[in-house]
Amino acid sequence: MNVSGDSMIGAHICNGDKILVDRSLTARNGDVVVAIINNEYTLKRLYIGSATMELRPENSEYQPQQMKEGDELEVWGVVSGLVRRIRK
Repeated sequence: MNVSGDSMIGAHICNGDKILVDRSLTARNGDVVVAIINNEYTLKRLYIGSATMELRPENSEYQPQQMKEGDELEVWGVVSGLVRRIRK
């Protein structure tokens, strides 16, 4: 899957990188995941509280997304690897 944007730059995941997503893994607290929120894909770090879930970017220019009642969230898969082109 290709990365578009810089919301995860703090986790060294850059625009144009390719991520490997393992759909067989169960997401754990703190995992980097591909999630679908209200029919849109997003790449964020997942935090699971006792009554809440939050998707946090790794770039202070972006705000965390707290799941609200009525939001549709599906954790599509857990990021397990990264491929970056070095030579252009």
